Amino acid sequence: MAASASVLAGCAPRLGASDMPRPRPGLWRRVGVLNGTPSAGDACLSGAPVHIPLQATACQQIAWSSPSNGVFQIDARCGLPPGPGSQVRARYSGDFQSSYAVDGQNVLNVPGQPLIVNNYSNTYRYAGPCPPGRGADDLQ
Repeated sequence: MAASASVLAGCAPRLGASDMPRPRPGLWRRVGVLNGTPSAGDACLSGAPVHIPLQATACQQIAWSSPSNGVFQIDARCGLPPGPGSQVRARYSGDFQSSYAVDGQNVLNVPGQPLIVNNYSNTYRYAGPCPPGRGADDLQ
């Protein structure tokens, strides 16, 4: 993932942030694996397009694409100076009304430290309306 985000997206059709799929608003249950360790949680989603958390403020380069039918991808270079930051690739697929999957890799480059590589795979299932007190795009 050392290349720029635009190169990482390859020849896939170019999209914009608003072209990404929009999961149904409400509560989504997540089960997945992070670096081989099971994980679970939930998220109250607003119906906004899928995105990388903090992409608007922390990512200098972002490329949105659809490398194959039904798969959407985000490639980004994120981080704050003076370091090189991180590189992110996330691939989304599903119907986004009842379920969807996210597979990806984050590579964090901290000067003077070995690379930190996180591989993840998550499946989200729609569980109904968000409970009272949970705000939009509240991840837990």
